[in-house]
Amino acid sequence: MRPSRGISAAILLLPGLAAGSGVSPPEHLLAAFAERHPGLAETASTPAIDPAPPQVIHHGNRDRERVALTFDACSDHQHNEVDDRILDILREQEIPATLFLGGRWMAEHAELTRELYDDPLFEIGTHAWGHPDLTEQSSQEVERDIGLAQMVAHALTGEWPRHFRAPYVAIDETVWHTAGALGVRTVQHDVASGDADPEAGPERVAEHVLDRVAGGSIVVLHLHDPELPTAAALPAILDGLRERDLEPVRMDRLYAPE
Repeated sequence: MRPSRGISAAILLLPGLAAGSGVSPPEHLLAAFAERHPGLAETASTPAIDPAPPQVIHHGNRDRERVALTFDACSDHQHNEVDDRILDILREQEIPATLFLGGRWMAEHAELTRELYDDPLFEIGTHAWGHPDLTEQSSQEVERDIGLAQMVAHALTGEWPRHFRAPYVAIDETVWHTAGALGVRTVQHDVASGDADPEAGPERVAEHVLDRVAGGSIVVLHLHDPELPTAAALPAILDGLRERDLEPVRMDRLYAPE
């Protein structure tokens, strides 16, 4: 429904999705999903996953004046919330964005997840089921965390997301190869906004982003904690992008060929 194309770990543009043969989700993931989310599992269908080439995307084409604003909704035990002000600003100004949603976050905000998926401004990616450092997990734990988030997203939207961001953007070869096997490309960034820093204010966040952003940039911001300065910084960030003729786009357009 929403085709995407990828960039290799060497940041080379690829002509399109690699062909893959569909595979069923692993049985142990299906069982874990049914245990954690029995209501969703009862109504969910599980079509085949098309494995993706293992890829890490750090930025898009530097020759295009496009920027991906990405917002992580982290699944943690303290701030598993949503800052509605961010969504209001994006919608009022018609700003496309990619939302990397944690699996537990999606399960706790099921109707909002469906609403965001149905809004053409937004692309839904996943952000693991919980919020561990995946590089400190076993390969089975990595598969579980990425796979469960994918299954929650599919149960709620009817589609497998095509992009994934690791918690803390901490990755190693196991993480991005596992993500590929589960059908998603791993998205990193070249501009960290710093909005999760408790010492950062809105002016500092906006200045930090605008000092570093360029064509093809992927900017990391956060959606899950209303106490962060993200919403207050966002209008200045958007004004600064407009002044530089940088167009915000979803990840699936950042490296599209048109």
